[in-house]
Amino acid sequence: MKLFALVDRLSKSAFDATLWAPVAMVALITYDVVSRGLFNSPSLFSDEITGYLLVFIAFMGASQAQRAGRHIGVDVFTGSLPVRVRLRLKLVTSLFSIGFLALFWWHAVVMVYKNYVRNVTVPSSLLTPIWIPQLFIPLGMTLLLLQMVVQISGTVNEIRSTRAQD
Repeated sequence: MKLFALVDRLSKSAFDATLWAPVAMVALITYDVVSRGLFNSPSLFSDEITGYLLVFIAFMGASQAQRAGRHIGVDVFTGSLPVRVRLRLKLVTSLFSIGFLALFWWHAVVMVYKNYVRNVTVPSSLLTPIWIPQLFIPLGMTLLLLQMVVQISGTVNEIRSTRAQD
């Protein structure tokens, strides 16, 4: 389906962007070390921006991790189950996961909205409006939710195909 291909492309693009974040983090930390060590003038912003980049990496890379099957999973017991049972269990756990993610997404959206409306800023030299780095949380969760829908669809198709083989 075109929509599922779009979700895959968005997940991949978000992940590709996260690959540049560690480069920026290293550059910021290096700048801070050099400015502190050579000029006795530490930067007042590198720690803050590095923290924002860490949030960016964690949330914007989650959907690609889901797509690639790289999230933590426990398959000690499920590996020995029959294929049909294993697929149904995967479907049930995916549905529970999507419910949890939807709740997490909703709270993240509310948090960002409240901080935007209240114009909350980080008490730092940059005075960053906190909703800007927080925005990566619901954005990443949106991509992860969409990727879960793609995964659930694939699992349903697998269940149907195993039924057709019987």
